[in-house]
Amino acid sequence: MLGLNGDCQFDELYYDLKKNCFADNTEFLYYKHLCGEYYTASAFALWLGCVVLGNRHIPDALRLNQKTRTCHQKPFNIQSFQKQRALADFTEIWAVLM
Repeated sequence: MLGLNGDCQFDELYYDLKKNCFADNTEFLYYKHLCGEYYTASAFALWLGCVVLGNRHIPDALRLNQKTRTCHQKPFNIQSFQKQRALADFTEIWAVLM
């Protein structure tokens, strides 16, 4: 599960790691499009990872492999993000996992 947040400066590290350290068929997930960028966002990722593993199902909203790469010039901010999409993704995940 990667902490992509839309900031080119930091996201490049994740994409380089993905490209150079893992097999091409590795499934990657991301989560900050659902919760935003804040100091304890990794705790949200840990909880979400536990729920995914416990249910043995990965919702499509978490799958990075199927998404096109986007990069913003300034750091991700949940207020500037399209809240309807984030809410729809979170609602889909919550319905599947619970």
